[in-house]
Amino acid sequence: MLLSRNLFAACFVLSAGAAGAATVSSDVIASFSVDNQSLFGSGSGADFGASVGIGSSTSTFQFGASTGASSGTIDSTASVDVQATFEDMAILGSTHNVSLSFGGASASFDTALGAFIDVSATVRTPEIEIPLAPDIPAASIPFTLVDEDYSLETAASDGTYFFGQVLSDSDSVSLPGAGAGVGITVSANPNVDQTSTLTLSSLMGTLSATHAASGTMLTQAVNLTNGLLDFGFDFAETGIWDLALTDVTLANSFDSDFGLSATFTGGVEIGINCGNPATNSDNAFGCLFDQGVSTTTSTANVLPINPFGLNYNTVASLDLGAINVDAAVEPSAVPLPAAAWLLLAGLGGLFAMGRRRA
Repeated sequence: MLLSRNLFAACFVLSAGAAGAATVSSDVIASFSVDNQSLFGSGSGADFGASVGIGSSTSTFQFGASTGASSGTIDSTASVDVQATFEDMAILGSTHNVSLSFGGASASFDTALGAFIDVSATVRTPEIEIPLAPDIPAASIPFTLVDEDYSLETAASDGTYFFGQVLSDSDSVSLPGAGAGVGITVSANPNVDQTSTLTLSSLMGTLSATHAASGTMLTQAVNLTNGLLDFGFDFAETGIWDLALTDVTLANSFDSDFGLSATFTGGVEIGINCGNPATNSDNAFGCLFDQGVSTTTSTANVLPINPFGLNYNTVASLDLGAINVDAAVEPSAVPLPAAAWLLLAGLGGLFAMGRRRA
C-alpha cells in the first residue's frame, strides 16, 4: 500500500508541472465613417429633376410642378464589435482553431439636400360672344405660383444594430402658392418628400497570423455576418504568432428616394353668380361661362437612383492577440541512466522495507 501511495504522489507532481493552454477572448471595435458623400451615389454630384402636371395643350387649365437640385450630401458613422476566441498555445503540426463572432453594431446617418421647386399654371379662356356688345376674345394667361428654394433633411441612429436591419427616416415639405386674375383663380400646393434607408450587410477582411521573428504570414478571408465563423491554422514554425484582422471593410447599402406631388385648383368665370367654377349646376342668372378643376396628382419619382454603398474608410488592422507555438514533446523510449538507477534504488529500498515489516 505504501508503494502505491508513493507512485500516485509522483504521478500527481508530474501532471501538475505540465503547462496548459489558456483560452483568450478578444473584443475589438472596427470604426467607420464617411463625410460629405454625394446623395446621388458615389460620384461628386448630379442634377436631378422631375415634373408632374395635368391638362393638355387644348384644355382650359394646364398645371405643372418641377423640382431639382445639384447638391446634397450624407454623413454617416458605424462601429462593429468583433469577438475572437482561441487558445494561446499550440503544438507544431496540429491544426489550431480561431473563432470570430459578431458582437453587435451601432450606425447613424444624416443627409442635407438643398433644392428648388417651380409651379406654374396656364389658363386658356374661350372666345365669348355677347349680343349687342364686343366679343370677349380667347386668351392664354400664364401664372407663376411657386418659385423658391427648399431643403430636406433625414437623420437616423441606432445603438443596437444588426446586419440586415434597415435604418430609415423621412422628411417632406409642402409649399403653398397662388395667383389671381380678373375672373380667374388658380392655386397649387406642391409636396416633396425624401425617404432615406441604410442597411449594413457584413464585415469583410482578412484574418492573419504573422510569425513575430521571421515574418511568415498565414491568411484567411473573412465575411462576417451575424453568425460565428471558425478558422483553422496549421502553423509552420515554432515561436510567437500575432493574430490580427486586417483590411477591414463594411458592406452596406444606402438609398434615398425623392417624390413630387401637387394639388392643383383653378377656375375661370365670366359673368356673375357663377358659384363654384368646378360645378356647373350651381350657376345662377348672369353667369356667361365658368369652368374649373381641382385634383391631386400621384407622386412622381424625382430621382430614380439605384441603392449604392457608402464609401466608408478601411480599417487597416485590429490586434486580436498572440499564439505561442511549441514543438511536440515526445516521451523518451529509454530513461536516462542516472534517473533509471535512482528509480531502481528507490523501488529496491521500498521493497526491502516491506520485506522487513513482513
